[in-house]
Amino acid sequence: MTQNANFSFHLVRAKHNKMPNRFYPNLALPTLASVLKDKCMVEIHDIGSDKNSYVEHVKETKPNVIGFTSYMDDFGEVLTLASECKKVSEKTFVVVGGPHASIVGDSIKAMSKSIDLLVVGEGELAIMNLCNELETRSASYSDKPAVLRSNNFYDMRFALPPSWDLYDRTPFFQILPVETSRGCVYACKYCGEGKMYGITVRAKSKEQVIRELKINIERYETRFFRFTDSTFNFTKKRFEEICRAFIDVKLGIHWSAYVRFETIEKNMLALAKDAGCEALFFGVESGSDAIFKPMRKSKVNAKYIQEILAAARETGLHTHCNFIVGLPDETIQTTNETIQLIKEINPESVQISTFFVVPQTEVHIHAERYGIEFTDPEWISNLHRFFGDPYYSYFRHKTMTQNDMRVSYAAMKNEVDKIDSIFWNLQDHFLLSWLSAGGSEAGLKKVWNKPEKYLNKIELEQFEIFKGIKNTDVEDGENGIKNIKELAVKLG
Repeated sequence: MTQNANFSFHLVRAKHNKMPNRFYPNLALPTLASVLKDKCMVEIHDIGSDKNSYVEHVKETKPNVIGFTSYMDDFGEVLTLASECKKVSEKTFVVVGGPHASIVGDSIKAMSKSIDLLVVGEGELAIMNLCNELETRSASYSDKPAVLRSNNFYDMRFALPPSWDLYDRTPFFQILPVETSRGCVYACKYCGEGKMYGITVRAKSKEQVIRELKINIERYETRFFRFTDSTFNFTKKRFEEICRAFIDVKLGIHWSAYVRFETIEKNMLALAKDAGCEALFFGVESGSDAIFKPMRKSKVNAKYIQEILAAARETGLHTHCNFIVGLPDETIQTTNETIQLIKEINPESVQISTFFVVPQTEVHIHAERYGIEFTDPEWISNLHRFFGDPYYSYFRHKTMTQNDMRVSYAAMKNEVDKIDSIFWNLQDHFLLSWLSAGGSEAGLKKVWNKPEKYLNKIELEQFEIFKGIKNTDVEDGENGIKNIKELAVKLG
């Protein structure tokens, strides 16, 4: 394929610069860049807080296409940046895709005149077809924005290694996200993964995965990876094959992944550790069968969860569990059951979230069946506007309002804070996420030498106290990792 040097395509993330959201670089941008770069000139722009510089760049270069990826918490910024780019380069074709665009769909049509095309679903095939149409001037999108539904799931056997060489990764820790499969067979009622990627898993071959990891090691000089698959152990056989391949090839990598209790056994944990695994992330969600069973298909019980987590810790793996407060039919009693379960299984870190309805999921489509009443008729359009606003409520169910959920969340957090062996919320404390993926000397130095860049005000105060007590720094050889781990405990 011959590259058209006169046709330029920008791939952009407009997400804000809070460190928990910018812990490692975005995987979608270099993945799409690999599809496009042999056909046209491609640039990747992970904007962060420096939006003005990018708008000036658009004004000067007048790209043919700007493609934004979108998430619920940054969609407002996408709309603003798209509008500013259109003002300085009116003929640039603006495309928006990503998770938020896919779940919100047609609701975006009334939000912006600056978006030319909305891509719903996976982007590889859609973006290549769009590029061909715009190059040959055969595109005919009269509506603004037009909606292109990418109904065909991408065959991962043809997936190319992401083009990290086009990405400025200097603001991030030296950890790269890696995708070995898409899709999730579990179809939890509250989760949008199945809607986005399907309920049939499409996997890269183990040879593809090894090739990508080798490129990341040799070309991008990192051995720390976060596998982003919905379920890394979607089958026991696949999990064991991948781990054995890592060992056989002697990659010497450090990694973490999302896994399910349903397809993991004690003997697999030692294999994972030998293959370089540092942490496993589990979705437990609730300690009450009355809440858990209607929401997801699982035969796992508390005793088995406890056994697996204990075995993982004995193996030297960091164990992390996610919980959700406020699923349909949640009560104070069922919340207390979850608190009790956390105490019994004793993971090393937890993340607790309040339940919210994701568009196009089972609990949205069949809201009445789950006792859900929407109090804001425009909630789908308003999600990005009020994301993170503690006072915005758009639904309730039979037993809890969203305010009740927040109260229960605070009570659960208070109880978890009392458990000395548990690090608090990984979403809030990105440093623990970094440690769970193995950490790196370069990342350690970044936090230690420029804490003001990575820590919030409260964390900074704790950091200065800690650093004063220790009277040492990250250059202190063997003590470096020990120091930062103690800092993580302090911040947690």
